[in-house]
Amino acid sequence: MDIKKVNLWVAGSALIIAGSLLIYLENYKNSDWVIVPSGISILIGWLILFGKTTKNTLEDSKNVLFAENKSRWFKQRFIRIASGLTLLTILVCNGLLIIHLANNRQNDILQNQPTKTTIATISEIIERTTWGRYGGTRTNYYAIFEYTADN
Repeated sequence: MDIKKVNLWVAGSALIIAGSLLIYLENYKNSDWVIVPSGISILIGWLILFGKTTKNTLEDSKNVLFAENKSRWFKQRFIRIASGLTLLTILVCNGLLIIHLANNRQNDILQNQPTKTTIATISEIIERTTWGRYGGTRTNYYAIFEYTADN
């Protein structure tokens, strides 16, 4: 497959949709193995679409020196900062929307789908002592639960 023949509009959109869908469907597991690749996929997808939208003019343009033309220098810096903030806003809004939809899906499943009553009992309490960064020790206690559902 020739990578130069790939339609970047489709590839960027597919990466965004795939990452967002994976977070939407698998967010309830709280697994870094799901969240990190999905986030990277969304980031790369938006970078591809942003590059296609701006036609890479931000990277390819010649730098204007402040001493040569002060107004063009300020304009160039402002456009770069504004476009970076726009991309960051899009990424944050995408993430917040997908996490909100995933949480709504999780709540809907828990409230409306058939679930089983589960009884949790503490089977053991583990004590772990760790050395602090600046000396001294810190003791943490962890409870080990056993779950039973439908006897």
